[in-house]
Amino acid sequence: MSDKYQEIELHQVRWLVISSYLVGIIFNIFALRETLLIILPPLGLMLVLFWSVQLLRNTHLITAFLIGLLYDGLYQTLLGSHSILFVLLTFFMLRMRLRFRSYRLWQQGVVIGFYMGAYQLLHHFFFSPTLTEQTALLYWLMPFFSAVIWPGLVVLMRGLSNRISTI
Repeated sequence: MSDKYQEIELHQVRWLVISSYLVGIIFNIFALRETLLIILPPLGLMLVLFWSVQLLRNTHLITAFLIGLLYDGLYQTLLGSHSILFVLLTFFMLRMRLRFRSYRLWQQGVVIGFYMGAYQLLHHFFFSPTLTEQTALLYWLMPFFSAVIWPGLVVLMRGLSNRISTI
């Protein structure tokens, strides 16, 4: 099952990695403006998890920390709080990334749903957001939504990285 992965080095796809993080953060900025977009997962974290699985020679913990700092500035939370969550989840992904690569896409989506569920639970305890009846359901459906969009994200990013690395 892991033969679908092409060994890609970071220097081959450096600009794709950086631009994917920027696009993910931009999508989360759009989610700040609309309360119904609370269902949108932190795409920066999902991209850190994707790149930690795709690029095996890097640990991505520093990247997770820096992306977390950007999210702290974006959401105006205590500096380092998102960084702790992002580094913790990236660490757990690094512990199982070789096994994770061998899963089918829908199985990966289920695992990502559990990761995002843990993120959402820790996020709720750290920040204790004020949720109305309308937004509470959307808030707790975010792990399911991230599990649904994970296969599409993987297919898109894997296709782009394979196309760029062969050039």
